[in-house]
Amino acid sequence: MAATTSQIDAFIAILTSKSAGAYAYAYQMGRSNAKVSMVPIHSGVPCESQRSVYCFIRMTDGAILKADSWKAPAKGVRAWLASILADPSPVQPTTGWLYRCA
Repeated sequence: MAATTSQIDAFIAILTSKSAGAYAYAYQMGRSNAKVSMVPIHSGVPCESQRSVYCFIRMTDGAILKADSWKAPAKGVRAWLASILADPSPVQPTTGWLYRCA
């Protein structure tokens, strides 16, 4: 199932609600992935100098990928967008839930 921008908007809304105003989230479309970034909010003001990548979403199938760097995702699917939209309980405001247990 291909990911749509409305699904990504819904994912951003989940992240925003779970962060309780501590982070602002946005996404940027690339060739094959959407890059979701996060900015911490201090005293009600976003601190743009501390922007980081939250995750990547592969548009062809809706796979959520942990960030390996600013420009590239890590290997391996960590979650599926459709399943997260159906049950957002694993989602956290930071990226800890995207790491694999060894």
